[in-house]
Amino acid sequence: MGGRKSRGRYLTRVRWASAGVLGLGLLVQACGKTARQGSSPRGDGDGDAGASPVAVGGAYGDDRGTAGEGPVGGSASVGGSVGVGGVPSEGGVPSEGGVPSEGGAAPETRRPITARIVDKVVGGIEGMKLHIAGESFVSDADGIVHATAPYGAYDAIVVDDFTTLPREYGTGIHVYEGLTTDHPQFSIYYDYYDQFMPQSKADGTLLGTYPDGLTTKFAFATSSPKFITASGNVSNGTYTAKAEWFFDDASAGGTLMALLWSTDADNLPTAFWFGQAQFTWGPSIPITADIPITAIASKSFKIQTDLPEGVSTTAYVSSGPFSWVGNNEALTTKTFILPTAPLAHPALRPRVQLSYGAVAGKAPLAWRGVRMPADIDTLTIHGPPVPTLLEPADAATKIAANAQFSFTAVPDTCHTMLLNTANGYHVTIHTLRSTLAPPDLSALGITWQKRATGTWSVSSTGPCSSIDTLVTPTDAVPEQTAQFSLGSRTFTTAR
Repeated sequence: MGGRKSRGRYLTRVRWASAGVLGLGLLVQACGKTARQGSSPRGDGDGDAGASPVAVGGAYGDDRGTAGEGPVGGSASVGGSVGVGGVPSEGGVPSEGGVPSEGGAAPETRRPITARIVDKVVGGIEGMKLHIAGESFVSDADGIVHATAPYGAYDAIVVDDFTTLPREYGTGIHVYEGLTTDHPQFSIYYDYYDQFMPQSKADGTLLGTYPDGLTTKFAFATSSPKFITASGNVSNGTYTAKAEWFFDDASAGGTLMALLWSTDADNLPTAFWFGQAQFTWGPSIPITADIPITAIASKSFKIQTDLPEGVSTTAYVSSGPFSWVGNNEALTTKTFILPTAPLAHPALRPRVQLSYGAVAGKAPLAWRGVRMPADIDTLTIHGPPVPTLLEPADAATKIAANAQFSFTAVPDTCHTMLLNTANGYHVTIHTLRSTLAPPDLSALGITWQKRATGTWSVSSTGPCSSIDTLVTPTDAVPEQTAQFSLGSRTFTTAR
């Protein structure tokens, strides 16, 4: 991708957790060596003379300070899945389900699958490593991986170390527990904010009749994933809008929307004006275009809540990419106004999102999002108690490789657990389980180092009935969404 520039060698910031990335270089080097050379898993210890690291979820080394604890999950294979079939039936004939295969040959224990590993900005990623039940595969130039998996459910591990993307560090190990799909798409999200961010500008006149002093925001209806954001201001009937892009070779042929609104004493909208212009926009491409502005219809509604007692609540009310906030005092006493969609524009889908927790803005925290139905005047939003982390306790010590981590389960959500230690253990686990142990990564050369201080945190997202949901792309927009941030706790591994 020509034309990219760098503002220096900054550490890439992982989206919702960045601690421990400095140690990731050690981890990914071990992964890369294992994948390329098939070397035996081993670690380098933590400085103790004669000390051996502990295989994550697997067997211990020669040091017996924490001996006697066996493999996690009962399997030393990567991902912990065991293929169906291949078990000798009576008489010594391999069978699947106890039925001899045709001609007495052993039945197939694995099935072909086609996976894809992508980044939301650049698309398919080449050279990514995928491990399934003891077998390793590598993605091609389009991020496609032709792999095999056991029949039934299987676990998959994506190893993200160094790639050709414009960043310096990978995001670690990504574990997906309990997949069944033959076509998973694994999305590895990065920040690119350590890169030079090219910009472009558009200006012109806002045509039409509208009051002075309106709040004005700009956004694209649809755009390239390499587009970051659009912002602008209006003065004396003219506007200047600015867009930021991830890379120089990006562009967005689409509709630039301008939404204007008047506000009351609580800074909530009271009426709307809307306009749009179509053109192709890209980095360093100046645009001059007028935008016709007209008043659009709006709808009033009230919010009722059925939430746990004692929580601090904030309402985020939005119309497509445009949003405004209602505080606790205004939440159930004020009437909210939204532009009527799709009359204004199909992209202006009205939505209400509640954020609530014991302390505003601090985990554990919950979000409940609801699309506004067109035929109601009062919207009631229900929410369960905010879940929490259970064990191990914060600042727990002597955590072993087969330690159990548990948290409050949330129905119809998939959980993402992040295990992160400062000396190189950085694993994201996607699971439906609410109690789990670290996965066995010994086949990748990944070890749980001794005396390592780390953190573990959990988030839950729904609706999500299976891990397949996380790896199956869809354009469907759910009527209701849920997200929970359960917080973060520290721990220290055993000596």
